[in-house]
Amino acid sequence: MTKKTLITGLKLCPVFAFGLMAAQAQEIPQPLVEFTFEGESLANTGSLGGEGVFENPRGDDEDIPTFGSNLIPGTTGFGPSATNLDNTFVGWMGHDGSVSGPDRPGAMFYEAGSGLVGLESITITGWYRAAELFDGNARIADQGSTFTVTGREGEFRVEIRGGEPGNEVFRWINAGVEEKWHRDPDRWTFFAVTFDNTISIFDQEPNARVYYAYLDSEGITLDATAHLENDPTKNTRDIDELVLGNSSFQHSPFKGHIDNIRIYGSDSDGSGALSEEQIYAIWEGDRALPNLAGAAEARIHTAVELEFDTEEGRIYQIESSTDLETWMPASMLIEGQGETIEQFFTTRGDERKFFRVVTD
Repeated sequence: MTKKTLITGLKLCPVFAFGLMAAQAQEIPQPLVEFTFEGESLANTGSLGGEGVFENPRGDDEDIPTFGSNLIPGTTGFGPSATNLDNTFVGWMGHDGSVSGPDRPGAMFYEAGSGLVGLESITITGWYRAAELFDGNARIADQGSTFTVTGREGEFRVEIRGGEPGNEVFRWINAGVEEKWHRDPDRWTFFAVTFDNTISIFDQEPNARVYYAYLDSEGITLDATAHLENDPTKNTRDIDELVLGNSSFQHSPFKGHIDNIRIYGSDSDGSGALSEEQIYAIWEGDRALPNLAGAAEARIHTAVELEFDTEEGRIYQIESSTDLETWMPASMLIEGQGETIEQFFTTRGDERKFFRVVTD
């Protein structure tokens, strides 16, 4: 075979890129509140710190949530991480007017103090998997002074609260009106809600948005926008606790699993209302995390993608060298068919490596 070096296209690329989050391209601020429940922990890994607790102030001490595994039979895919808040112990979904006193189910409570009060802008993101039809004013997350995330009257609804005592403002964002995406049982659903009080209701741009997605979605969907009355989310009630899986009064439980709850906010500007790109990065980042307990560690290594065109009837061979003097075959003989050849070669463990294509 006559040695003839061809010009080739060489591309340095990872063999396997696992968990490279879009967040690298879009900076995301630290959340005020972040509950991922990893390692069966109720620690708030957001900037407000502290810990949550499973308890039932108005009922049976044993009637409380537990930690759940995302290896849930009958679900559509696994959850966004290995551990979640399991609220399937409750006997019903949503508000039941007959429930009172010791019959009220417990929830996860977190003392947020004034950290979630008086915000000029806010974003709430999270995942849930409903054990049955999500409706009936069932509360996923409830902070009595600031917001409520709930399924109500066949819609996914978020209430942003504001105003001063005696002049409260209760503003609803309605989503899932046309597409009842929030109601699917046994399916992990991502949601994100933003409110920016710095945008006037007289501006064309909406100041409130609701997004959703699934684990297997191609991207996030902007489902609803609204122009809500302007007023910071100031304290209107003597409630400073964040509740997950129920209301602060424990009469509107959510039956299912909850995971990766995050709350972002600013008390001075609109930066707490995250952009669509930032929300996409959060969703994509959650999907990239290992979602099985004990999942194998993934590693990234480099490789070369070698590409060259062939002529019909000619014979080609790829060779490699570490010093540009000694060349060794790196492929079988390739019979040209007039097409473009693309092959990958690992460069793992080599300080340097060169490739060429020879033909007859």
